[in-house]
Amino acid sequence: MSEAERRDLHAVARLLGQDNSQLDGVLETAAAQLASTNPGHTKSTDESEFWGQRVCFTGEIQSTISGRPITRDIAEAIATQAGLDIANTVTKNLDILVVADPHTQSGKAKKARKYGTRILSEAVFRQMLAANVD
Repeated sequence: MSEAERRDLHAVARLLGQDNSQLDGVLETAAAQLASTNPGHTKSTDESEFWGQRVCFTGEIQSTISGRPITRDIAEAIATQAGLDIANTVTKNLDILVVADPHTQSGKAKKARKYGTRILSEAVFRQMLAANVD
């Protein structure tokens, strides 16, 4: 769970009249249960299911960090930190196309659909990378 997700849960808990320590206890219990039911699945912060995959971006990025828009350079840097290789075009070797609008009919999206390339909305991609964005 990312720090941003934890902050969101703490905010909701406060709105519901719950103490942060109660929420932290629930989260720890859930994490322990998850670890016991799936002991082989431990993921350190420097490992990524995306490691070595090729990603391309299309469309205007909507996310922000601390209220400031994320530029394409920042988005690519976040992806690179997660172990992804950046591509500028869609080819048969592309693993993921990140789109601002999942219903886009851009040339890149059309080509990705033709090749069967995985297409992710920007929000889903950021969540999967656990990127701390607004």
